[in-house]
Amino acid sequence: MNYKKIKFISIFFLFSFNFFNLYPSTPGPISSCQTLDTPGVYTLTDNVTAGICFTITSNDVYLNCDDYTITPTSVGVYMTSSYNNLSVANCNIKGNQAFSVYGFYLVPVSGTSNYNLIENISFSNVIFQGLQIEKTDDSTFRNINLYNTTSRGIYLSQSDYNNFSNLYLRNISTYGATIRFSGNNKFDNFTIIGDSTSTGIIYTISSNNNIFNNITFYNLSIGIDLFDGAFSNYLNNSYIDESVIIPINFNAYFTGFLNNTFSNSYLGNFSAITSYNWTDTPSLFYDNTFLSGTVPSNECFDNLNLTCNIPYPVISLAIPTQNSAFPIQGLFSIMLSLFLIGLFLR
Repeated sequence: MNYKKIKFISIFFLFSFNFFNLYPSTPGPISSCQTLDTPGVYTLTDNVTAGICFTITSNDVYLNCDDYTITPTSVGVYMTSSYNNLSVANCNIKGNQAFSVYGFYLVPVSGTSNYNLIENISFSNVIFQGLQIEKTDDSTFRNINLYNTTSRGIYLSQSDYNNFSNLYLRNISTYGATIRFSGNNKFDNFTIIGDSTSTGIIYTISSNNNIFNNITFYNLSIGIDLFDGAFSNYLNNSYIDESVIIPINFNAYFTGFLNNTFSNSYLGNFSAITSYNWTDTPSLFYDNTFLSGTVPSNECFDNLNLTCNIPYPVISLAIPTQNSAFPIQGLFSIMLSLFLIGLFLR
């Protein structure tokens, strides 16, 4: 796949299909791709095809596709300025795996875009990002189905305090969701089905305080991949299937990360949870269950290494009231601590 060629085609369509938009748009029924530069409600009345289909250049634009299909050869819905109060609903965005680069491209060049609503959207056969969101805050994305992407289903960057709910990603061949430089976002009811070589969710640098509830992972190489600088993210009430080869990968090389919490979830094969450097990647595990037979009976899960000699049930972790961290070095740490105390007292 020649991605540089695809990017060139995308840029070509950006300038060629939108350059000659000389007249302001008129809210109401529409039957063609166009620039939406006047506030108001636009209702699609037919299936449409274009390079970049809809370019939004105004605040307070509401595009209702009314379940018609957009077939772009570059971008389905495009916005590169800091407009607010945008709403796009009831759209089927369908590519052909040869030209379509982005389903949604919501990337303000400067400033931020706020208070947007994207709902009831179906993407299929989209190369690169299905939903690319950057510099977007306090917005809602819900009831989104995405099928067959060759790069990322969702790419979220420099965006805070957004709500995502009822997301279904299937046949994702690279990444389900990538989160970078983004915090305090909430994801609810999120299913990711890969092709056995893909990754479900990647947290990268400065992605903090994001909450994931009711997330389901199937048929992936890695379920959750945490990179340097991802702090205090939460996964709750979720399910990582045994078809996921590495349920969680703590992938810190430089800055490490702290206090990412996993609770009340089924996390698959315990012995396949991996870390490049455990010292820099302490995380908290509460009341989770794992694949039977993969949990050692003498593993430690507390910050102070005080209960390493107390085994827990093989299938579930009954965590005491104090915070729990994974993993701790066990008996060796206790012996080392006693030795250092002895030297101090001499």
